[in-house]
Amino acid sequence: MSPESLMANMAGWAIIVLLSALIVFIRASLLRRAVRQVIAIFRKAGSVAWYNSKTAEELGLAQPGFLQRIGRRKDYKPQALKALLRMGIIGVFRNDRLYLHEDRLRAVTGSGRSDGQECLS
Repeated sequence: MSPESLMANMAGWAIIVLLSALIVFIRASLLRRAVRQVIAIFRKAGSVAWYNSKTAEELGLAQPGFLQRIGRRKDYKPQALKALLRMGIIGVFRNDRLYLHEDRLRAVTGSGRSDGQECLS
């Protein structure tokens, strides 16, 4: 293999690695933004305690069907909701009603902030 073809091959791989890293960074940024949006949706709906819990449909966070997703940009809010459920920041009441644990959110972020900024950092 000649040095020129070796350099061209290495440059090609470097571009692929950089583009892959860029894609991962963009997706993580979009997910972080979706986490903040989901937390804001819960607060706006007043679903911050088990007795004010609401379903995902009532909050507008239900996963849309396949036909509804065609031709639309990817919505990261359902993924953000799942991540917040796994972390215990969103509680479940009576199997399908959801509410925001404000104190758990503050504990997970580890700061005075309660907007979810550091949740997925």
